[in-house]
Amino acid sequence: RSHLGISIKITQVLNSIGDLNRAYQALGLILTDEQNYTEAENSFRKSIQLSNKYNAPELTYYAQYQMARVFINRNEKKDTDSAIYYLSESNKKAIEYGDAGLINEILYELARAYENKKDYKLSAHYAFRFSEYNDSLISLENARVTAELSEKYESVKKEAQISELNLSQKEKQEQIDRQLYMIIGSVVILIFVGFAAFSLYRSNQIRKKVNQELSEKNTLIEAQKKVVEEQKELVDEKNKEILDSIRYAKRIQQSLLPTQKYIDRNLKNLNKSD
Repeated sequence: RSHLGISIKITQVLNSIGDLNRAYQALGLILTDEQNYTEAENSFRKSIQLSNKYNAPELTYYAQYQMARVFINRNEKKDTDSAIYYLSESNKKAIEYGDAGLINEILYELARAYENKKDYKLSAHYAFRFSEYNDSLISLENARVTAELSEKYESVKKEAQISELNLSQKEKQEQIDRQLYMIIGSVVILIFVGFAAFSLYRSNQIRKKVNQELSEKNTLIEAQKKVVEEQKELVDEKNKEILDSIRYAKRIQQSLLPTQKYIDRNLKNLNKSD
């Protein structure tokens, strides 16, 4: 972090707007990882102000996205609407510049923001959109890799066809077979390694997300449990007060009404007088 502070001072002297902006953003990322959200917010805010001052929207929208992450991670009530605002602004520019990766991340952070806001319907909506968009990106990447491999295969195949013009029929067939086996083996290995790496990455991401959601739900359950216990204590206290009032009224009633012995004695006197 100290190196970034020196870098910021140097770029200020050199008046290098792009480098200064990137330095503020890098410092903000480090501060976010350290959970120093107030300083991280200040760093990203300086980046946004600098970009706006020099009319550089291509530098603004990433800082807006990171600013929103600071608000979401801090998870204070006043921050949620600000997070949603910065994510919306960042998403507009990400769409304009065709930044598919950032659009995907913005959908995920919007789901988190609305979850913090207790708007679980919109949270589920953006979580579903994130999942769909993420799957489409994976499909596009797989198509790109397949196309590259196919292109390489065709290139090697053409080279093999040119080479075989100078070889005998037997030598040509043996060389073609070896090359084809090597290409097929390489393609299979690349696909297997790529699929394994992607599966591992995706499972790790899902596990982290599930663990985070479980932790947040457990915290919410504990808070609700505490509220229920407090309400039970309040009800018990009210019941005790009511029972005490009833007992007190009964004692007053008993003190005002004559006793059975007194009534019996007066009845006997009345009977005698008759």
